[in-house]
Amino acid sequence: MELRLLRYFVAVAEELNLSRAAVRLHLSQPPLTRQIRQLEKEVAARLFERNARGVELTDAGRLFLEDARNILDMVSRASERATSAHHGHIGRLHVAVFGSVMFDRLPLLLAQFRSDHPGVELVFHTMNKGDQIEALRQGRIHAGFSRLTANYPDIATQTLQHERLFVALPADHRLLQRTRLGIKDLAGCPLVLFASGPRPNFTDVVFSLFERHGLRPTLAQTVEDAVTGIALVAAGFGACLVPESAAYVQIPGVAFRALEAASNRLLDVNCIYLQDHGSPVTAEFVRAVQAFGPGGAVKTRPAAVRAAPR
Repeated sequence: MELRLLRYFVAVAEELNLSRAAVRLHLSQPPLTRQIRQLEKEVAARLFERNARGVELTDAGRLFLEDARNILDMVSRASERATSAHHGHIGRLHVAVFGSVMFDRLPLLLAQFRSDHPGVELVFHTMNKGDQIEALRQGRIHAGFSRLTANYPDIATQTLQHERLFVALPADHRLLQRTRLGIKDLAGCPLVLFASGPRPNFTDVVFSLFERHGLRPTLAQTVEDAVTGIALVAAGFGACLVPESAAYVQIPGVAFRALEAASNRLLDVNCIYLQDHGSPVTAEFVRAVQAFGPGGAVKTRPAAVRAAPR
């Protein structure tokens, strides 16, 4: 049965007059009458009875009208969903995150994207950057967020935010009395370092910064992530160099200070995705990242997130 016949039937059922229905459908009356007769033949039931004013629905016609409207509504919704999927407004988006990238702009980006795309289901995975690359290539995720991203011919990168280098110190540390801190001030200070996945990693960044000043860091402990490193600072194991976003972690007994002349593009938080992803939802998400990128609009931070010390 053609959908066209259902639309003709609904028009006649609502107008209860073949002439008015024909005008509404931009048809002449004789072809419309033939189409209604063809429909009645297909359903093997009389749907209309003639009366002085036009036509009226039979019992079969009233039941058929309810079903016809439901069918046309379902077809309309299916068309709308297909259009929305084509434009990336509905679907499922798998996103991988790791470590301190979740402490600053990224949660705001995700909240805004969810608000702007209520039809997209966000699914999160915890993966370091090496695992993210493999997951992208295998189609298990659509996008990932990490630092220290190497150049791969099949992987595209969009920067979400630039970050400064901070040092986490025990709250009673003598260096906090200084108004300015640099790498040289940390010479001889025991350091807790963390390696965020495959090389190059955050520990490599720290060593390279010390080498620029002709120094070598004094290594006290090596841990897996920034939060553990900051917790060890509170326990008195030493100082910990962290990306700026990690300074949003508030642990009693720990204070943060920015390090001067220690900016490094390797600290940038980047969104990575396949160059040829072919996904409308991914394309929408990348556009959102671009809008939220360095210099982009950042909305109010959640109340639970306190501004990092400057």
